[in-house]
Amino acid sequence: MVTLMRTPGPQADESPIGYAVRLSESNGYHKSSILIGMVENRQEYVVTIGWDYQKLNRVLGPCRKLPEDFGYGVKNPSRHINASLAGNPIHSRHLGVLKARICVPCIEELGYAPVAWDLKAFLACPVHGLLMLKHCHACGRRIRCMRPGLLQCHCGADLRESKQEIAPPELVGLSEILDARVTKRNTGCITARTCGMPADEMLVCDLENLCRLIVRIATILCLKARPSRTGRSNKEIIESLPEAARVLSGWPVNFHRFCADWHRHVVCSRMASNEFQRSFSWLFTRLYKNLRDSKCQTRFVVRAALAYGVRHWDLSAIHLRQPALRALVLPPRRYGSYRDAAKLLRWKPDTVLHWLKHGRLKGGRAMETGVRTKWLVDLEEISRMTTSAHRGVGERDAARLLGINNMTYRGLRRMGLIPQKHLVKYAKGLAREDIEAFRDSVLVHAGPRCTCSAPFSLMSFLYSKAPGEHKIEAILKIRDGQLDACLHGRPSIGNLRVKQDLTAEYFAHRREFGVRNTLYKSETSPI
Repeated sequence: MVTLMRTPGPQADESPIGYAVRLSESNGYHKSSILIGMVENRQEYVVTIGWDYQKLNRVLGPCRKLPEDFGYGVKNPSRHINASLAGNPIHSRHLGVLKARICVPCIEELGYAPVAWDLKAFLACPVHGLLMLKHCHACGRRIRCMRPGLLQCHCGADLRESKQEIAPPELVGLSEILDARVTKRNTGCITARTCGMPADEMLVCDLENLCRLIVRIATILCLKARPSRTGRSNKEIIESLPEAARVLSGWPVNFHRFCADWHRHVVCSRMASNEFQRSFSWLFTRLYKNLRDSKCQTRFVVRAALAYGVRHWDLSAIHLRQPALRALVLPPRRYGSYRDAAKLLRWKPDTVLHWLKHGRLKGGRAMETGVRTKWLVDLEEISRMTTSAHRGVGERDAARLLGINNMTYRGLRRMGLIPQKHLVKYAKGLAREDIEAFRDSVLVHAGPRCTCSAPFSLMSFLYSKAPGEHKIEAILKIRDGQLDACLHGRPSIGNLRVKQDLTAEYFAHRREFGVRNTLYKSETSPI
């Protein structure tokens, strides 16, 4: 009696290991290893990624031949690429042919296991929005690839009775991109685009580079969660894949937050280098430089990291050496060297360096690297400041320009009442523009010349023996409109006249209370 074997052909997007299980199930074998044993003439043969699936042609017969590229083998193996998936070169570490990930509704609808399920990073079904089933509900163990049937566990349990949880939308979008990249079908990746993922840039990447990007982000997440020098297990990396999907969503905002977390991690763990590229070597070296000819595929990730670095990297100035990176469109840099600050201020570099050493320039930050000191300047803060068109005004000239005595001017500057919006090279002086702006802010509240209504000169009070805080208080009251004054003569604070005899009032209160420096302190006074 001759027993004929059922030989269904593989689907265009069917998993090779899933096809072997379906072929064994269609012929009624209680183990998938029986079919493999018939080919290898050995019982309990373990199928690995390098197994030649063309050997199945021996049992399929002359009327059914498998495609030449069917399986996981690659014709020209290398150190980086030693397997293939649906014609896409990929490293075997991204494939899982021992432990399965299945979606029960998909198998019931299609009748086979799609090839994208062989990826370890494929954790959600993009069709039904469910998490892939990995454990049996009966025995609790991982579902094996070489199982008795597509919906049957090794323990004999029916996997149809298992419940699948709803997957996060970011993980569903990531699986959409992986499925579209493996099958080369234009699915639209609607969920991925809704989550804000860079779907167009990720679909341009090869399957190997795309998986490497996802796994690298998951590895960095594991490293931040458990900093140690030991390697990361596959279980830890796979558990971090949902968080990696969230990093890729909302592009590039969530990715910038991911870079900020890594920035804090390297600073706190003292792993940071002065160079931005070295501290982010997991990106610039592993995901860009090491890719060689295909590094243009991950340039969008480098662009996003550099966009974060030029705004928030505060350990050194970022200098890009590669022409391809210098050509990227990036926001203006926030931190730079003293030479960058000199170009912005139109000063000589030695002048800026001298200011940094003596603490006269805001935003200066020194970093010791061996015996050499590197300086970092906040260019954004420097750009908001304007350089004065004149040389710095000293104490005597500034007091004369305001029309007040030197002691009152010292009090105004010591209390920071004169805003400094212009930079001057003279360290102990102020810009003429700032002094004139303060003077105009006081004179703008003074009325027209009228000696009858305001007969008392403010200059006499400023040169009296009254305490300096009372003199400053009088000037501030005029500026705030609380004390009536008018201008008599050229524009100067000393030429103001007030209605009250401030000198007489002060000494009258002094004689009444008999205590020095207790007068002219109102509730609204800033002193």
